[in-house]
Amino acid sequence: MRLCFGDSDPRKVMMSRQPGESEDMARDLLDLFSMNKWKCSWSLAGTIASVVALIAQDSCIPTNASAGIPSNRDQDVPAVDFKRQFPADLHGAFVYQGAPWKAEIGQWLAGCDSAIMEVNITEIIGGINCKNDCSGQGVCNRELGQCRCFHGYSVAIRALNLEGLSSCLSPSYLHCCTFPLPSFIVEDLRLLHCASASLFATVQTDKTTVGSALFWMARSQKLIAEESLTHPHACPHVWYATLLIYEALKYGNWILTMNEEKSAMEKSDGDVEKHILKKSEESSLAKGLLFKREGKLSLEIMSNQWLIGDPPQDNASSQVVTGDGCSEKLQLECNYLGSPDEPFGRWVVSICPSNCDKTRAMCFCGEGTKYPNRPLAETCGFQFNPPSKPDGPRIVNWTKIDQDVFTTNGSIPGWCNVDPAEAYAGKVKIKEECDCKYDGLGGRLCEVPVESVCINQCSRHGYCRGGFCQRENADFHPMSVNKCDNGWYGVDCSTPSVISSIREWPSWLRPARIDIPDTYANGKMINLNAVIPKKRPLIYVYDLPPEFNSLLLEGRHFRLECVNRIYDVNNVTVWTDDLYGAQIAIYESLLASPHRTLNGEEADFFFVPVLDSCIITRADDAPHLSMQEHMGLRSSLTLEYYKNAYTHIVEQYPYWNHSSGRDHIWFFSWDEGACYAPKEIWNSMMLVHWGNTNSKHNHSTTAYWADNWDKIPSDKRGIHPCFDPDKDLVLPAWKVPDANFLKANNATMTHEKRKTLFYFNGNLGPAYPNGRPEDSYSMGIRQKLAEEFGSSPNKDGKLGKQHAKDVIVTPVRSENYHMDLASSVFCGVFPGDGWSGRMEDSLLQGCIPVIIQDGIFLPYENVLNFDSFAVRIDEEEIPNLIKILRGFNETEIKFKLANVQKIWQRFLYRDSVLLEAERQKTSIGHVDDWAVEFLKLTEDDVFATLIQVLHYKLHNDPWRKQVRHNKNFGLPNQCLLYFLKPW
Repeated sequence: MRLCFGDSDPRKVMMSRQPGESEDMARDLLDLFSMNKWKCSWSLAGTIASVVALIAQDSCIPTNASAGIPSNRDQDVPAVDFKRQFPADLHGAFVYQGAPWKAEIGQWLAGCDSAIMEVNITEIIGGINCKNDCSGQGVCNRELGQCRCFHGYSVAIRALNLEGLSSCLSPSYLHCCTFPLPSFIVEDLRLLHCASASLFATVQTDKTTVGSALFWMARSQKLIAEESLTHPHACPHVWYATLLIYEALKYGNWILTMNEEKSAMEKSDGDVEKHILKKSEESSLAKGLLFKREGKLSLEIMSNQWLIGDPPQDNASSQVVTGDGCSEKLQLECNYLGSPDEPFGRWVVSICPSNCDKTRAMCFCGEGTKYPNRPLAETCGFQFNPPSKPDGPRIVNWTKIDQDVFTTNGSIPGWCNVDPAEAYAGKVKIKEECDCKYDGLGGRLCEVPVESVCINQCSRHGYCRGGFCQRENADFHPMSVNKCDNGWYGVDCSTPSVISSIREWPSWLRPARIDIPDTYANGKMINLNAVIPKKRPLIYVYDLPPEFNSLLLEGRHFRLECVNRIYDVNNVTVWTDDLYGAQIAIYESLLASPHRTLNGEEADFFFVPVLDSCIITRADDAPHLSMQEHMGLRSSLTLEYYKNAYTHIVEQYPYWNHSSGRDHIWFFSWDEGACYAPKEIWNSMMLVHWGNTNSKHNHSTTAYWADNWDKIPSDKRGIHPCFDPDKDLVLPAWKVPDANFLKANNATMTHEKRKTLFYFNGNLGPAYPNGRPEDSYSMGIRQKLAEEFGSSPNKDGKLGKQHAKDVIVTPVRSENYHMDLASSVFCGVFPGDGWSGRMEDSLLQGCIPVIIQDGIFLPYENVLNFDSFAVRIDEEEIPNLIKILRGFNETEIKFKLANVQKIWQRFLYRDSVLLEAERQKTSIGHVDDWAVEFLKLTEDDVFATLIQVLHYKLHNDPWRKQVRHNKNFGLPNQCLLYFLKPW
């Protein structure tokens, strides 16, 4: 059956009107489509819907593929000379949508992007259930039938039976080993070998109880492996079983095969395969866990869920309801193991002297206090030592709890029992170090529940708890939560399932023509197909497990970390100046974009949402995020997250192998971008802020050692540059949406009003007070600039050798920074610890950027013609900087300034900002000044620019010549030269 939902009002079914019937019919039919209201079988529901359809006069033509303009693959392709039709200017640029693009890109966009038409796309609405409805502690991904568990919960793993291990096998089994085992691993090996011998018993095990074993296994793994290869009777099955379990638990969602180690095993024990298969067969519940597939002995692990039963067939994973819901409650400790000298363990951000919420590793006042849910974070709960010298700072003593925080004596600064009304009336004292660091609470004493930050604020289909979209229970208590509203899923609850109400579908899924299923498929609810007109490029956004996004947000110990906004006590948006906020902005825009598709087979690109800015800011902030295995490097920890995300999508989805990942997109927002991307994903497109091609600076350029990537082994990182201009794109950094800045309209200030020739205000290194002490900071560029042109005295009281009245190079913070930029003709753009936001600062104030960083691309530099609006100077030419700038004539300066005024909006994330403006207006009826000003902007922003670049890449990336497509692209044939050539 086929039903149509029209353009004019997506809530109404497009039917021929019957007098007095059509409106009621449409309304009744929409109610019918809210599948969760159906109290009958799909067969009966389909019959009812069919009867309704017979009444309608309108008909729809079924389609299972993109449709629109007919394909003309077999016709001759007319030759079109875009270079002649759209000639470049003297700077080698062609202007499209107001921006000076590199000629070949601008010409194609002018001829093709402007001609794009809608094509009919079949969107797949998921209907696969999750077992136990994720136990009420997660959101069911209806596409895969897998649970996305909340913070502190996990799919139950039937893997290790640690109860009664002492009787499962005698330690005498170790006697078969001819080499001595270190005493500290003997017990751990015994435990793990016993577990492997009984092979995946039925007891559900808390993974943290084997944490010690896994830790020692990591240290002893190499030793055991080496010894087992050199000693013929070295218990290879012990080594292999323990190694297998270690790797399985560590990575959780990998398919681990024994083939890689098979030859080594045969050297020691040719019957190892038979041994493990025999043990597997002895356990009926383990049957199917280990099985032969394509000649390989495999252990199948699916997204932290153990597959019980027959092995899945090809393309049959969608037919399997997996896992036991999110029934396993984790124990995420706040503290490391204590000692007499450090009773609360070594310092960590999550350190807690009172009640630890072990689902999130967060510290609260706890039971027995008047306000048990009041945060007791960081220094709040500890004593302070007196200053070592007069007027010196107090030093926190992390070994001694401050009992005064629990006082009920109003004359002593307290916290956990302080009544807000009495505090505001000045009747009691508050410990000044205590405040509301966690998201979701406001007020001086955290007494006001406020909205937390979630991706797209759950799209009005869920409740945001600290960063994870969930569903509020009937009592509306902020800590009593369930999941996305029934029928919705995804990181932002924006993805409808078959049991959602169609009238509530998002705009990017309307207008829709719906296929109504009328049968069960193998006893399970099946998918719906919705045919929707869309323009390419189409982007599929992976719904990754929450450890790559939502859990990183929900577990934040500081609410300002890795988000571009928070909410005040009135739930009004407060924008943050977090430089890495672009990652959230792009993610939210993609999820709400008409270019999003749920059909991976129709997608042109695939976005993999890993929030690296959250990984890095949260690294080592709790024991479960320890960097101990990563040499203390946040870069290494981040690489592992991206590698695990890659592993997940390769194992769970078929799309990566279609192009070896070349059509996949990853965002690396941190200081040095994709420098530490794992080698497995380097074929993909990288969105970054740091475009280092490594042509000159072929090493880590950060002065912050924890982010240094030089020490990451090449077998993990590979040998690749940080940025490849042929496939990657540098995006602008996030800047706070400022209504005053837009009202001032500084970008349009004329040349005559710009009295300063050159301006730079920022850290200039160790020669100045409060300067960064590292010589490597900014790769020495800022220091060289200051040495030549410094306009403020350094520590020795000296100015730069070539200081001039109309040249400002200073580390002194300005109270009128934006006006200083707007009063300047040229503004400096130099690196810091990796990228800095000076390019954006310059352009948003109408100043011509002067770039000094050899071999390092700036935002859009590989797609826009920078000679039209910027100046690039080699690092060795720094002493000649001012001479070069004074050499530009007025005509050239005005030409560049005019182009700056045309493109500055492309450095704002207007799309994401307006999404938030609409949410504010809808949820609390509030329209702020920034919303009013951003609504006035009409030119293309960052997101529009990204879509244009992707559209060009879709039809011009050379590798696409090698990929067969059966898609309708909605373009004239002259724009499809790659795809229309005979195969």
